Parts: sequence; structure tokens; C-alpha cells
Amino acid sequence: MKFTCSAKEFSSACQTVARAASSRSGVPALEGIKISAEDETINLCGYNLELGVKTSLVPEGTFQDGAVVLDAKMLCGIAKKLPDALVDISTDKKGIATIISGGARYEIVGISADEYPEFPVAADGKRAEISQPVLKRMIEQTAFAIGESNMSNPVFTGALFRATDGVLTTVGTDGYRLAICKEPICCPDDYEFVVPKNTLLEIAKLLSDDTEKSVQIMVGARHALFEIGSYTVFTRLLDGEFLDYQKVIPTNYTTSAKINTIEFANSVDRVSIMVNDHLKSPVVCKFDHGNGAINLSCNTAIGKAADSVNPVEMVGGDLTIGFNDRYLLDALNHADCGKARIQLSGPLSPMVILPDNGDSFIFLVMPVRLKSEAGS
Repeated sequence: MKFTCSAKEFSSACQTVARAASSRSGVPALEGIKISAEDETINLCGYNLELGVKTSLVPEGTFQDGAVVLDAKMLCGIAKKLPDALVDISTDKKGIATIISGGARYEIVGISADEYPEFPVAADGKRAEISQPVLKRMIEQTAFAIGESNMSNPVFTGALFRATDGVLTTVGTDGYRLAICKEPICCPDDYEFVVPKNTLLEIAKLLSDDTEKSVQIMVGARHALFEIGSYTVFTRLLDGEFLDYQKVIPTNYTTSAKINTIEFANSVDRVSIMVNDHLKSPVVCKFDHGNGAINLSCNTAIGKAADSVNPVEMVGGDLTIGFNDRYLLDALNHADCGKARIQLSGPLSPMVILPDNGDSFIFLVMPVRLKSEAGS
């Protein structure tokens, strides 16, 4: 194998695909990046059997076919420090890779590409297309509500993707909050699958804000592929029955308010200064219809804090309800609109947060039982 390419592009590709390489594996090849040269194209791939990322580069100058697997951490470290605009990479019959850029020269013992597993394809799977910034926003408005681990039900460590009637719905939950996002999608097929949270975060890093760019999604029986520009992301899908999210959304409410999301989030942030890892206490929200205000307070062993948001457009009766400050802030900070609607049906029922118009997202936050309710 022998080729020359842009050192900057090579380094960027290495850093990206390396995120899918195993940090520790019984198969040494999985801790590496597979570099292959064929059909006048340079291909780089990182793959840990659960998540895979591959991309391609355009060579310059001399080119010979071949392939090798190089330690991902070592290769990324070298790629970051290449001094010249171009890098020359070649391998010999013993599998030694030589990397030359400017006056810098490295020789690395490689692993045979035959030991690297084949990257899956989804030739016969269902397909869909969606704008990159739209998918990026949907991931951001879903991933925050997904738990990091759930040994009893691993399916809840991922986001549900459900396409039906030309609408893509993504759903994430950790049992304490629920996030739902909906957008129109170009999709000839209906499907439903669950993508692990770590895969979603990697996909989001590759997505552009350019509305002219799109993502191709291909779904197989046990895995899915996301084609994003020159990158392809592979993910295994999570097995299990996902939450019937439509049944947990309250259909009736007794109190509703239209809020400025930034003002409300800032108020929650100010009173939650009293909360830390050792001092847990809910943020108490008192919806005062008569005065058109939301009064917030937090009381811990080190002190008290109070604040208010007003004027607030409010309909319905007064209500006092408590929330975990982080869960409430997460929901408010991911509402990408200046104004939002809050709907409440009681001190022990979830708060529902929606856009001022429509339902492109729906956030549910479970309340914390206050002492007054606990004794009733």
C-alpha cells in the first residue's frame, strides 16, 4: 500500500473514526483504524462491533492498493503532529507502516487487515432521508432525557426512531423525564428501531447546520446505517419493547401557562444554587393565577432562595409543585423556542412542556413529592 494525501484531512478523519475503535478488546485489530487503498480511494474505518464509523479521502500522487490496521491512539497522536501539508503512508511486506510528513518519519508495526471484521451493509434495508440540521435538532431534543445505563431494561439507554405516515418521531426517557420530537421526513417505508445514546451523540458531531445537506438512513433487521456526507456511521440496534409513550402523555390539564423559556430557566437556575451533590432539595414552583406569576423557591440546610417569573399568561387554578432542578432545566434549555406552553394536571402529575405553537417537541418532567403531599 502506498499513497499521499492532505495531512489535515487525514488527521481529521483519524480523530473521527477513532471514536468508534475499542479502547480495550480481546481482538487487537478492533483497537485500531483500518486504512485501505483501493480504486484510487483512501478508506479509514473504526469499528467496535457495536458502533462503526468510516470515511474516504482523495489521494494525491503515487497510489498503490493495500490495507493495514494501525493502533488508533498511536495513529491519532502522530496525525495531530504532522508538520507538512501532505503525508506519505506506505506499508511493506512485513506489515510495517511508514508515515512521512516533512522531516518527520514514523514506522509502526501494523496488524493484517484480514483480522479486521467486515463493516456491515444494509443493501436490502428500509431507507429514509432527512435534513442534517433537522436531525441534529431532533437528537439534541431527545438525547438529554436518555439514561446513561439501565441494567434491567437496556432499551431505555437509546432513542426510539419511529417513522410513519411521512413523520419521524424520536423519543427518549430515563423514567423521570420524557422527550418527544416530531418532524416531516422523506420516507417511503414505515419503521421503528432504537439507537443507543452514544451512537446518537457521535452522529450529532458529524451533522451540519447547512439546510442543503441531508442524511441517508438505512435500516436493517438488527442494525442501521447513517450516511452523512463522506462519513458512514453503523450502529447495532437495541432489542426490547420500548415505552408506549403516547399513553403517558396527560390528555387533560387543570393549569396552563405561557412562559418565556429563557426567563423561566434563568429563574430555576438562580434558586437551585442552594442544591449540590450533598444537599438535595426540589425547586418548588407555585403557579399563582391571580397575580399571573410563577413563584420559585428552594430550601436546604445551608439556606433559602426565592425568585419569581411575571407576568405570565395563565389559565386554570393555582398549583404548587416541586421538581428536580437539573431535570427541569434540561427540558427548558432544550426547548428551542422563545415562548413555550406548560400544562399541569396536579402536584403529582408530570409537567408537559410544548412549543408556543404546534407540538414539534413534547417534554414531560416528573415532579418530586413535596412534604405536604407526602403527608396527605
